[in-house]
Amino acid sequence: VKSNRPDVSENLINGLARDSVKQFFLDELAASGLKVSLLKSGGEDSLLQAGLAEKIHVTIHGCEYKIIENCGHEMFDDNPKEVFAEVNKFMGLS
Repeated sequence: VKSNRPDVSENLINGLARDSVKQFFLDELAASGLKVSLLKSGGEDSLLQAGLAEKIHVTIHGCEYKIIENCGHEMFDDNPKEVFAEVNKFMGLS
């Protein structure tokens, strides 16, 4: 990231590399200008609470937000077709 975006804060990069539960870096991510896609599972065992997902979506300008139905916190195993379709779309591969 640093070689492609030297303007991105070292703290943000380190925060992305560490466990985000320990360091909540929403403001830094929002200020970075990076393109963000937020995928949330629609199942009852989703690790991301709906309120926090909405806060992230609202705080980061242009954040793409998608709820993936028919899956829990293992969305790549539970609904890989839809998850990979969203990832490919976000990355411009579809």
